Amino acid sequence: INSLEDSDNQNQLLEVLTKTILIEIIIINLALEVEIITETE
Repeated sequence: INSLEDSDNQNQLLEVLTKTILIEIIIINLALEVEIITETE
């Protein structure tokens, strides 16, 4: 029973990690786009 709970916790951690990484990638892409736009103007 304990091992099942541990695996659930690990899955939740993985989900949180993947979500944060995706959000970071999106933010970085947005920042790069803004830089490119400001440079071209």
